[in-house]
Amino acid sequence: MNIKYIIAKAMKISGLNRLLFSIRKPFLMHKALKSQNIKEAAELLEKYHPNNGRTCFCNRTFLKDEYDCCIIIPAYNAETTIVKCLNSVLNQKTNFSYHIICVNDGSDDNTPTILNSFADKVTVITQNNSGLSNARNSGINFNRAKYIMFVDSDDLLTENALDNLLKCAFEHDADIVEGSCLIFNHKGKKAGELKHTNKNIENFYELFGFAWMKVFKRDLFEKVQFPENYYFEDSLMKLIIYPIAKKIYTIDNNVYLYIKNKNSITHTSITKPKCVDALYCLLSLHYEREKYGLCCNYNYYEYMLETAKLMYLRTMYCKEDIKIAIFLIYSDFICGQFKGFKSKNNIDLENAFRNRNYKLYKTTCEL
Repeated sequence: MNIKYIIAKAMKISGLNRLLFSIRKPFLMHKALKSQNIKEAAELLEKYHPNNGRTCFCNRTFLKDEYDCCIIIPAYNAETTIVKCLNSVLNQKTNFSYHIICVNDGSDDNTPTILNSFADKVTVITQNNSGLSNARNSGINFNRAKYIMFVDSDDLLTENALDNLLKCAFEHDADIVEGSCLIFNHKGKKAGELKHTNKNIENFYELFGFAWMKVFKRDLFEKVQFPENYYFEDSLMKLIIYPIAKKIYTIDNNVYLYIKNKNSITHTSITKPKCVDALYCLLSLHYEREKYGLCCNYNYYEYMLETAKLMYLRTMYCKEDIKIAIFLIYSDFICGQFKGFKSKNNIDLENAFRNRNYKLYKTTCEL
């Protein structure tokens, strides 16, 4: 493990990083970048990694409902995990009807053979390798159920997951029902949990920003698809899917077992140029919100400040000039799109963006 990462984690746990920040903060407040050429920053990023992403807007005509829920499982080189995953889905204890769609996204290992052995129980779609978003979209297009659920091929469902989620969904005619989740490391040891209570959610920012551990009414995807050719496509959740939902519920039942996979996109993307999608995807989705009648409000502003920390973590292994370029473009975005807004919860980040203070931004994100 990287020694810098170990030191940073130790400082964070001990609280030493916050103490050092409070000491350094007065010296950081007047460190605006001398060069603020947004055009040059954009050109630098485009050379480093071009923005090749695609729109999230679409027009779908769904097939007739035949099931209560469709479970979509994208699979790419998942030979070591897909059997357990599929069995956890096939062994659901429920009276609700469900259909499983597994999308083989151009696997070049033994995944296709394994999927074929489940062909009598699972609909298998095979396509050239096109990425997670495209695989999910392929599953949605083939969906024949009122509700949709996404499961990653290295994760598992608890045995009553579907029943618990759909009981709540049908009882309240909910657009989204999100359950609780247990997190395990790659050795099978519990490493944490994401916990909810049973309630109707009015502030959708209380939901977790993943596509899994929940069911969606399929109508939410009538004009929405996962933005293809981007990493971090789950940004779609909080920017568009959650805001257009009208009835959202959470339940305290553990429905999902998330298995940390050190070879997953989440863990490997931060060392690749494509990590810049953290910026590209976020901005692309923001500008498409207008198509869905979504506007900027205070909560959204706070979220866009807060998510800048995640964007920094996703790009922290880039060279310094790339990180500065990302910061400049996002500063220009914040200043241009949120004129007159005033933060209560992310004051340091707000000051950093509005004053083009990269050092304050970087230090704040590393807390």
